[in-house]
Amino acid sequence: MALIETNHTLAVIDRLKKDLARFTTCMSVISMIIFSAYYARLIYLNINSAIYCAIYATLFICVISSFIVEMSIKQKKYQSRKSNRTKLENKRKINFCIKLLKYLAKAATIVIATYEFIKHPEINLSSILNLILGILLLVQLLFEILTHFVNKYIDYFMVGLKLDKDDSTGIKILFKLFNHKQAKVDELEKELYALQEENVFTKQEQKIVNDLKNDAENRKERIKKSKLEYDKYLNEKIKDTKAKIKELKKQHKLKEKLEEIKKKMVG
Repeated sequence: MALIETNHTLAVIDRLKKDLARFTTCMSVISMIIFSAYYARLIYLNINSAIYCAIYATLFICVISSFIVEMSIKQKKYQSRKSNRTKLENKRKINFCIKLLKYLAKAATIVIATYEFIKHPEINLSSILNLILGILLLVQLLFEILTHFVNKYIDYFMVGLKLDKDDSTGIKILFKLFNHKQAKVDELEKELYALQEENVFTKQEQKIVNDLKNDAENRKERIKKSKLEYDKYLNEKIKDTKAKIKELKKQHKLKEKLEEIKKKMVG
């Protein structure tokens, strides 16, 4: 029986990230096939123009090579995340640069092809293709941005879970009691990282940790402030209610005395 079960939550998060990655890969492959056919057509149409032919061929090489490198990077897997955090961070940076090159080359192709169309305006297959591929590129870019933010907040969530586990005093005590070997490994790893003057987290993860800690502190302050304000409100309420009760008791006593005086006067 686990001390605290998080495997189901982490499995859901892992599946979400895998599905996002799978969908992004499928979208990239389909887009690459369409753009490859598009480049082949552009090169064929400009076979007599050495300049345009060279430009489209160069852009196509940039796009296809960046796509191949991007796919090869995705296939690389690291066994231990903790011992390869720097590699993973570098992988993200390289992947970003490659994607930027790919999208810039595609955008440049559409711009040049559109410029050609403006020079010889007529509604034909080329103009329709430019429009369709421009929309496809825009959709792909929007999806990449959306995926980036989804992955970012999934990382936030995973780091948040880890911080909650690490900061829970009760869990720490129980973890040391029932999982003393793992607790010892964690302590030794922290000591090792400290001696190597390395952070347990990457720069990107450390930023997330700092943001989450600041948010958590602000939330604690808000809760503390709201508790103090509510406590003040309750004290005022108690004071006010006691004053009203005291006043009503006085009125009741005065009423009783008046009733007694009336009775004596009648008697």
